[in-house]
Amino acid sequence: MHPILKTKILLLMKENAYDKALTIQKFDQVMVFNGQDLQDINRKAYGGPAFQAIEKIEHDNPTLYQLVLELLHQYMYVIYPLKMMDDSLVKISQEIIEIAKYNLGIQTKLMLNERADDIVYKLKLY
Repeated sequence: MHPILKTKILLLMKENAYDKALTIQKFDQVMVFNGQDLQDINRKAYGGPAFQAIEKIEHDNPTLYQLVLELLHQYMYVIYPLKMMDDSLVKISQEIIEIAKYNLGIQTKLMLNERADDIVYKLKLY
């Protein structure tokens, strides 16, 4: 099943306070959740450090900021409910900034690495 559909189902379960254990596999990880225990998928609760890392570009380049914000939201939606460590979220946001700069033509070369490849793959799923 597509990761977006899994996210949508999980969010519906949370919204409807589904109170049973649910096993889900997403990106080679198997997790067990209760619908009531799922985190909200918002900036502060789910990806706070990643969103904090991009705030500094908001005033310097609002267009870049909006694109990064959208890409970060898409990435978080695709991987939900996987939770990452704060330092990983910051690194992901930095990679997304580089991807956005390339997409806007701010930089002409995109230096892909394993993490950037994974991010691009997951963004294409959105």
